[in-house]
Amino acid sequence: MVSVGLWGQRRKSFLQEHRPTFYNELLLEGRLNCYLVDINEQTQARYDLLLEQMKEHKAESPWEWISLMNNIAACTREDVNAEIILA
Repeated sequence: MVSVGLWGQRRKSFLQEHRPTFYNELLLEGRLNCYLVDINEQTQARYDLLLEQMKEHKAESPWEWISLMNNIAACTREDVNAEIILA
């Protein structure tokens, strides 16, 4: 059995709270785990792509680079969360 992962767990929580009918349908049909694994893979791929695109910005110093990377990671998490997890 494949692990659902962080993004899949977030989607599961969202479905339980905001889309209980869809969640129960997936659960009763035995498709929930496959759905969550797929969501996790899609979201991780999107996250990696956005992160790589944002990393292309250059920083003047190592400290600036660290700060920039932290900001980029936070923004990327928010973007994929809004695009996929909470959609």
